[in-house]
Amino acid sequence: MKKVAIITGVLMAAVFASSVAMADGLRRPAPPAPGHHMTAPQPMFVGVNTNMLDKRIDAGVKNGKLTKSEERQLRAQLKGLEASIKAAKKDRRITAWERTSLKNKETRLNKNIIKLVNNRDVVRRNDNRHDNNRHDNNRR
Repeated sequence: MKKVAIITGVLMAAVFASSVAMADGLRRPAPPAPGHHMTAPQPMFVGVNTNMLDKRIDAGVKNGKLTKSEERQLRAQLKGLEASIKAAKKDRRITAWERTSLKNKETRLNKNIIKLVNNRDVVRRNDNRHDNNRHDNNRR
């Protein structure tokens, strides 16, 4: 009788220990793989909309509010912003500093687009309304 009680006690202890171990395994995540960082991956969202900026430059050229030199200047600045975005995404992590820098470059380009679209330089059309000698009335 004592042997049965001891065996039953040992079996119950083993079952109890295995159930605790199984429950403990459910609560703890598996250890990370070697070389894996413990931080959560950052999303690749930058928050910079280069397509919208490109469309605004196109609209300024189409309606004649941007000259060719202004367009070249804005396109170069847009190309630089796109290169910065690509460089920031290269390591598959965008830090807060990189995100702030990209947003500042976007804001600067946006302000330049507004300034150049609203300045008084207008693309001249070839329509004979602009006579080069119109202010020289004394010349004969």
